[in-house]
Amino acid sequence: MVNQTTLVEKTWDAVRKTINKFRENPYYFFTESDIHSYFYYCIYNSTFEVNRDKSRIYLVHREYPTNFRYSKKRLTTDGVYDPNHIDKVDNRTGRGHYDMVVINPDFATKAENINHIINKNISDTKDRFNGSKDNLKDELLFAIEFKYIISNSKNWIDQVEIDNKKLEFALKYGAKEVINLVFCNNDYYYLDTLKETIKKSNGKINTILVQTYHDKETDIKELPRLISNNQSEFEGNGIKAF
Repeated sequence: MVNQTTLVEKTWDAVRKTINKFRENPYYFFTESDIHSYFYYCIYNSTFEVNRDKSRIYLVHREYPTNFRYSKKRLTTDGVYDPNHIDKVDNRTGRGHYDMVVINPDFATKAENINHIINKNISDTKDRFNGSKDNLKDELLFAIEFKYIISNSKNWIDQVEIDNKKLEFALKYGAKEVINLVFCNNDYYYLDTLKETIKKSNGKINTILVQTYHDKETDIKELPRLISNNQSEFEGNGIKAF
């Protein structure tokens, strides 16, 4: 049986390695997708495999569907509303996707069938929901979002808040732990506001800002301190945040 503690440790190790690589070489990464790929490279390990119905299933996946419907537009309004339950019809809402997840091996071995683990078909999600989000508890060890700030648009702050709200719902609908990794490769104009946004975010959502860039005038690489809303959690996993 796959040990959950080992998977948690290896997931945090991949987070640490990805952060360190960005701080060493921020221009390794042109897009957010590049960061996803490097994280996947860091986490790829046979430890994240389970055997099910004579098939080997890998537990780490990109663009994994949420267990709830929501409207991204409505996430930007004041306050955090509880999204519609998965079995309710609302044309204004739809399922989203997490940038990356680590599926709980217990869920992968005990789910009714492989389609429930893949979670693509809405009918499978409704079956598991069966009127209560408690039935979805602990399906994911981690839900992880990434953001890569590559310009001086203030809109990035809204995007970070949206990801945090989405992860807040993830905790209610099946995720044991959530992480929001925010990377920035420039001397961001709205840095103070971004820092405050991160520091004030829900402490159950592990959010961190990783900023590394080359000064335009001196071409010297700048390495500002990591900023987190949950310093003890990151430091406990080998990532020193301030």
